[in-house]
This record gives sequence, structure tokens and C-alpha cells, in this order.
Amino acid sequence: MTIAEDRTAANDMDVFEPRRPAPRPDIVDVDRFHSPEFFKREMEKLWGKVWQIACMASEIPNPGDYYEYVIGEWSFLIVRATDGGLKAYHNVCHHRGRKVKTGCGNASSLMCIYHGWTWNLEGQITNIPERDSFCPFADDEVKLTEVSVAQFHDFVFINPDPEADSLESFLGGMGKIIDDYKYNRMYRWHNTTTKLRGNWKNVVDAFTENYHARTTHPESTPFINYFDPPVRLVDDHSLNVSPFGVPDELTWNTTPDFDEALDSMEWALQAFGEDTSMVDMLREQHLPADTDMRSVLEPVGRAGFEQMGMDVSTL
Repeated sequence: MTIAEDRTAANDMDVFEPRRPAPRPDIVDVDRFHSPEFFKREMEKLWGKVWQIACMASEIPNPGDYYEYVIGEWSFLIVRATDGGLKAYHNVCHHRGRKVKTGCGNASSLMCIYHGWTWNLEGQITNIPERDSFCPFADDEVKLTEVSVAQFHDFVFINPDPEADSLESFLGGMGKIIDDYKYNRMYRWHNTTTKLRGNWKNVVDAFTENYHARTTHPESTPFINYFDPPVRLVDDHSLNVSPFGVPDELTWNTTPDFDEALDSMEWALQAFGEDTSMVDMLREQHLPADTDMRSVLEPVGRAGFEQMGMDVSTL
């Protein structure tokens, strides 16, 4: 091989050699995604100290309604108390450590089905069979252990940390952003729960990147722009927004046909169990094929919402 040929071969290799950035000293260690030891630390230092949504207030509307919330190996019991307020407890009997209640339901008292120890809705012990056969102890020693609980719109949050700051402080500026959507006037339309075998961060990462959308959800590209969506940092939280009513920049070089885009939107909304009345409203406009969807969607959508008595002035 001549020197010139050798250089040509080297240049060809350079073309196909993977281009990787230099290693960063602050890169996330992959152990965080599969290490049982790291997960135990997360349970103690993250989930044991952060406000987290446990259930919806509308799921426990009446005194005696209860809902079991599970995070990792921990179980918490959220209860609608006698006075209509909210209570949350570590869901564990102080005798043998069995769960007091599982799932959701309604009860006038909270009884452990193993030995019959019973508490009222306020967490105070009311009955211990054959109590005289035990060594003496005070009622307060065996009352259910409370955790912090607070409601924001219809969401019920708990925090296992007894020294936690208020929920309002935790939400910070995100609370104002959520307020503008007026969740207090909404109700749950559809709910799906899927249990996955995997680290929670892998699941969150998969949902917060849009790289997968063109392959996994190609039918949505005529009306959702997945290219470089803005991510806002709001105090201790982040907000990811994918513009709706705008075609994906990497998929479409021209404006998609309006009717075809509406067909795609209708199919996608139905697949996720969403309301499709917005699509019907847009079809009634009888607009040209090259219409920019967002230019129509926003004013028509606002008018339609207002006609239904929904205030969207803050959005």
C-alpha cells in the first residue's frame, strides 16, 4: 500500500468512526439505573422526603373512604376522617407489622384482620382483644403513625418526612402554572395503570424524551412538533412542552393536508381514550387543505371552550 493509499484508507476510517464527545466528569453513573444499593438510598433520601401524589380527593369523598398508596416497599393509607378532613398513616399494625388495609374501600374503623386490633379514622386505638394479657402500654404508644398530607386541587399529596416543608413551598412557581389550568373544575376522564419491571428513572426518561415519537407515534407527527421541545426549569421542577397543532419539523417539509391531519388527530386521541369533540369542531370549519392547523385551533378552540362555559383566559 502506498502512502497515498494509506492516507485514503485512514480518511475513510475517520468517516465511519463514531464521533463521541469527550467524557464529562459530571456524567450520570449507570449504577443509578440498576443498583439495588442506590435504589435503597433513593427510598431513604428521595421518596422518604418528597411530596408525592398518592390519590385523588374525589376517590375518597366520604368519611371512612380509604386508599392504599404504595411506593417501593412502603405502604401508606389515606383516609377521609370523620370530620371530612384528610388523614394519612403508615399502613402498618403496631402489633405484628401487618397492613391494616389494602386497596381501597370504606370502613367505619380501621381493623387489622390478623388479631383484630382496631383504630378509629383518626388513628386512635379503640379495641385490642385480650389487652389485659399484654404488658401495660398507653394508647398513644400504638396509635397509627401519621404522615404529612395535603390537597392541591383534586390531588392528594403525602410526605413521609415529619420535618418536611409545606406542599405550597414544595410546588413553588409550578403551583401558579398548574392553577392556570383550573384543575379544580376538572374530573378524571380516563385512567390506565401499567406496571413495568424496571427502574423508575428509565421509565421517566423514556417519557420525557421526544426522540422515540416519530417511530412509536408516527400518526401524531402531522399535529405535534417533536423537534427540540422547550424544557423550562421552574424552581425544583421541570416542564416539558410539545407544541400541539404544529407539524413535526423533521417529518414534514410542507404543511400536511388539513383533513389528513384531522384524521390522524382523531385516531391518536381515540387510541389514548381522549375526547375527540375538538376534531369534530375543526371539521365543521371546512378549511382549505393547506391551512395551518394551529392558526385555526387556538381561536376556534378558545371560542368553543367559552361556549361550553370553560374559562381558558389564563392559558
